[in-house]
Amino acid sequence: MEYIKIPKVYEKLKKAESFYAPVLITAPLGYGKTAAVNYYYRRKHPLIIPCKEGELTEMPDISSIRANIIIIEDMQQLTEEDSIRYLKELLHTSGIQVVMVTRGSMVPRYLANEDFDLGFVRI
Repeated sequence: MEYIKIPKVYEKLKKAESFYAPVLITAPLGYGKTAAVNYYYRRKHPLIIPCKEGELTEMPDISSIRANIIIIEDMQQLTEEDSIRYLKELLHTSGIQVVMVTRGSMVPRYLANEDFDLGFVRI
């Protein structure tokens, strides 16, 4: 099956990418969040970091990251302090766009300041 591009999602991702604005994409399971993000960034070679058991599955040294787009999958699972600290550092790194995919319906409390300071694009 081929992905069907949703114009509003595509427009928001495009606008966010032009400013390196962080993106928070939320919806229940099965609504196509990951499919939309993967389709949009398919030619841009993003670094995809899933969350499992409360933490990010990998946390490469930020100075060694070659991708300028980082996708955090299943962010609703993120609870571990070191992973949260790492995500915040990513969000404040110049030249990197962070796209957070979550089943949650709102910005987690631990990112409230970043949302206010950086102006997350919400989809």
